[in-house]
Amino acid sequence: MAHSQQVREFDALRFFERHIEKSVGCTEPAAVALASSIAFNAIRGKLPSWLRERKSKSEGKESEGEVETGSVSVFVELDRGTFKNALNAGIPHTGGRSGVSLAAALGIFCEPEERLALFSGLSGERGREKLRSADALLKAGRVRVVPDYEKEEIFILARVRTSEGEGECLIKRLHSAVVSVRANGNVLFEAGGSSESSNHEGTAGMEEDLSLLARMRVEDFISIVERLPAGAKKRLRDALETNRKAFEEAAAKQTACFFNALREMREAKEWQGESEGKEKKDAGGAWKDSWEWVIKSSLMVGTAVEGRMSGLPMEVMTCAGSGNMGLTVSLPFVALKACETWDEKKEERLLKAFALSHLVANFASLQTRFISAICGCAIKAGVGLSAGIAYYLAASEAEETERAEGQRRQKRQRE
Repeated sequence: MAHSQQVREFDALRFFERHIEKSVGCTEPAAVALASSIAFNAIRGKLPSWLRERKSKSEGKESEGEVETGSVSVFVELDRGTFKNALNAGIPHTGGRSGVSLAAALGIFCEPEERLALFSGLSGERGREKLRSADALLKAGRVRVVPDYEKEEIFILARVRTSEGEGECLIKRLHSAVVSVRANGNVLFEAGGSSESSNHEGTAGMEEDLSLLARMRVEDFISIVERLPAGAKKRLRDALETNRKAFEEAAAKQTACFFNALREMREAKEWQGESEGKEKKDAGGAWKDSWEWVIKSSLMVGTAVEGRMSGLPMEVMTCAGSGNMGLTVSLPFVALKACETWDEKKEERLLKAFALSHLVANFASLQTRFISAICGCAIKAGVGLSAGIAYYLAASEAEETERAEGQRRQKRQRE
């Protein structure tokens, strides 16, 4: 297979490290909180290490410090899609509460170093204190959120004012893609700029990855996954394991209506009869019971997504900036391992299929934007998953054909 220029320039390890991110809670309210958190810390001259190209020993994780809520005001302007998605998604550690204004207020009291997982800092008594402080800002009318219904791509502009000055953070296109950070009119960070704070390998580098991806074809994606480096495989394994644990955390609650409904359907006689009527196969890596896989996959994805959107503090790994898409492209592969006898060859094949799912889902996101009016799990992650499963099945068939041909050659030689 001929390699395109884009394939030769594409760094698979870099791509999966940058575009599979850790998230706690829905990524839209998390992105809003991240913007206000960075804007607030900018006033104090602090940037998270992932926005700094060069680090010194003193530039580790910043201490949070005390916040005088009486002097703080927050303004957030954001696109319609982010506003819609963040409106009713439960925020972790808040007792199921939601809201864009609450997310913006909480960002002041969260650590921007954690990126889209910053809501993890709301646990325990200290977290409850932060929630009370955020509520005080809301009650005092110090948080203002303005949706811009003309903007179609991700756009989050947060401005925070305190007695010490004003900070500003702008996020565009991707949930954690910080474009600029300012404090009292001075530029602290600018993506793709020439200063030390430009962090070309971070925000701007993510755009370069996507620019290469946008010019590729399906055969290019397959060429990439056929040559995955060890580091990329580890990143993919970690994503599968993280999302498996997220499902188990949601399932352990056993309160999600999707979980209970699917469990009841699975136990129903008509489902059992239909499952038993399906042909079971073991040769060539085909599923022993494809209907069992369908049920397991639906159960795992639905339960994990519902638990996450209700505000469970689950850590998940994203796909194309979305935690729900990350669950959609990963958990069916986890379910697959529960439906088959497993070996190293199948593990290798699965990782390649999973990688292909991510590449296709990101490519679809480039065509439909990273936030869309229609559910990304269906039109982006679903397309990616379909491609990955098709690749897995085709590779299984190819291996079986090769094995059968080898057996025929051996038989002819013996004869």
